[in-house]
Amino acid sequence: MKNTRKLCFALVVWACAFVSVYAQTILESTVLQKVQAAVFEVVVEKPAEGNLTYEKKLPLERIPFAIRNDAYLPIGTAFLMNDGKFYSAAHVFSLYKETLYTNYFLRGKDGKTWKISSVTKFATDRDFICFDVENFTADKSKGLSVAPDAALNSTVFSVGNALGEGIVIRNGVLTSRTPEQENGAWQWLRFSAAASPGNSGGPLITEKGDVLGIIAMKSQNENLNYALPFAETKNVADNTGIVHIPFYYRLPTILTERFYHVFDEKLSLPQNLGSLRAEITSRNRNNTDKLVHDLGERFAPDANEGFARAAGAAEMLSNSYMVGFPYTIYLSDAGKWDYAKPKEISTHQLGDNGFVNFGAMLGYTFAYVVKPESVALKDLIASPKTYVDYILSASKITRNVAGENIAITSLGDPCKSDKHIDRFGRTWLINYWELPFVDYMAIAYALPMPDGVYVMLKFDSYGDVLNGHRQDMAFIADYAYPSYSAELKQWKEYLALSEAEVGKRDPVIASVSLDYSKKHIALKTGAYSVDLPSSILSSADDTTFGLSIGYAFKDGKLVQEERALSLDTNKRAENYRFLFISKQPKPDASALKNTAESWGQKCDGIAPYDGKPYDSEQYTMIDKIIYPDGISYKTRSDADCIYILGGGLSGQGKKNEALRFIAAAEKAVRVR
Repeated sequence: MKNTRKLCFALVVWACAFVSVYAQTILESTVLQKVQAAVFEVVVEKPAEGNLTYEKKLPLERIPFAIRNDAYLPIGTAFLMNDGKFYSAAHVFSLYKETLYTNYFLRGKDGKTWKISSVTKFATDRDFICFDVENFTADKSKGLSVAPDAALNSTVFSVGNALGEGIVIRNGVLTSRTPEQENGAWQWLRFSAAASPGNSGGPLITEKGDVLGIIAMKSQNENLNYALPFAETKNVADNTGIVHIPFYYRLPTILTERFYHVFDEKLSLPQNLGSLRAEITSRNRNNTDKLVHDLGERFAPDANEGFARAAGAAEMLSNSYMVGFPYTIYLSDAGKWDYAKPKEISTHQLGDNGFVNFGAMLGYTFAYVVKPESVALKDLIASPKTYVDYILSASKITRNVAGENIAITSLGDPCKSDKHIDRFGRTWLINYWELPFVDYMAIAYALPMPDGVYVMLKFDSYGDVLNGHRQDMAFIADYAYPSYSAELKQWKEYLALSEAEVGKRDPVIASVSLDYSKKHIALKTGAYSVDLPSSILSSADDTTFGLSIGYAFKDGKLVQEERALSLDTNKRAENYRFLFISKQPKPDASALKNTAESWGQKCDGIAPYDGKPYDSEQYTMIDKIIYPDGISYKTRSDADCIYILGGGLSGQGKKNEALRFIAAAEKAVRVR
């Protein structure tokens, strides 16, 4: 009996404790009704599907009914206070980040919507915004009140549009107060009540339904969330907007550091939300433009911190490469300038001898699209839809619908086109595509090539493309290091294109002229002239003509110059031959020992640069040094550069034929 009484007493105590705890986890009916009437979803009009096409029909019917039939997209939460104003988190409205969303609305629990009109106060660092809505008669008695300061471990409730599924109320405790990171000007409220995407801008309330703060963000490292104490909204003057955004900016090709910067603006209010967003995003673009321009001047190829004046510059200025896939020059995290290309380059066949070579690097997709023979180069360059569709066929981008990933096969025609001329005078064709279903955008920088296009491609949020990647890709373009190599018939088509079609040409290419027939090849470039009879080297359509570039200072300015010219016959044809002439500048005194020794070997005509044939793999090779005008073997130490004339024949042991070949080539090739 005694034990039974103890058990009954324990059950009574447990029941009382349970009731006490349970009472702290729910709101009283009258409080609940007031909170539900004062808290709203922030929604935007659901964007159109756009011009995208897919590998198959999208299974939109599998999306939940309510979401599928909703004309709006829920993006956050807002609430009415007893001052007759609405409050939310500033980031919900993309005040400084461009978006495809235009009009913003509040939606009540009855489904009725009101368009948000004028903004009366905001601060991006405190992450709050105060605004009015059209045709809404604010009954101050229905607004929420400011809560007195709450003790730690007291019960709090997060109220918001959790996961876009309507207003949800969840309980937790006030765990701590944390100083804001920059200078401790105020303390964030940290709380354990759940806050999902969509809760941003909702109120953090007490059991009485009074507002402690505005829900702003989640903790990065643990399951705790942040709210701005509502009292902090009073520390920004009425009719004032404060933009204060400290951030780190990183240029894709500069890996040594991130650049700290602050975007500061102060605006007079009230102002229409749409015009306010347009003004702030415009100022933000201008701010980023100036930041990247200043960094571009600091790290420009010929600036004090650029690769042409850095340690190791002697190697970069004296060497050149014939590259199949263009390099990008970058500053590594070790502080060394170097050449880079994607570690893994995949090939996707397009048919009709066309293909895409592609890989990822520096946060971007890089692709070299070689056109199918049935596609005219003019048409490919004029149709960014076509070459990006080729890339999408090689490197798939998918859209997830009801758990299924559906490949996007085409972005359609671009929504915007532009051109950019880089520091070396090359024109890049810029195109943009919208992906409305995720508020995304694609941007492509394309450099026309003799056999296709070289493309840098990026998919990201609408705002990050227009204010970030747009500037970064222009920066990367200055550091692109391509070679130009294609068959003679492709060069002929390429050189026939007008400036209106391809833009201003690379100065190296602008000086090229080509004429060939069954009898000979006549070539002129800025550095060389070639007139080869077909008896020496085939002048067929499929003979390949290549140009490599190098860097040099001229009149104190860094320029790209032609370094090597090469001609190769079809390797599968009978009597394969190749010929090249290459300029080798004298390296600076700061050059590495290997570079200096290599120069000495060439300048002195030491084997294999002695004009004597030698066997290498399945070829007979020969290389001969040619000194510039006014320089002889005896005065070679005075030379600023030398030239290497070389070539090869299929098969080994063809020494006499190789000697005749190089002698004939020496008569046909001239340094201009």
